[in-house]
Amino acid sequence: PHTRSRDDLATFRLSDRTHDPAGIRRDAVLEIVEQIPARSSSDAPSIRTLTFPISIAIVRAEMLRAAPLARRRDRA
Repeated sequence: PHTRSRDDLATFRLSDRTHDPAGIRRDAVLEIVEQIPARSSSDAPSIRTLTFPISIAIVRAEMLRAAPLARRRDRA
């Protein structure tokens, strides 16, 4: 998604690794905690929690191999 321009904030991507993909939930709730500034300096700021139901899609990625150690040393 192209989120830099804020055109599409409905989709975002995270990467992770697991030994057991079956253990990953397909639905969850994303909670974002926001601190809201006080209206006056004598009041404390308030906290608000935004909640969003999310669905999780799992995609298998190809593992990238690291360059051999000798090649990495040559580049440095």
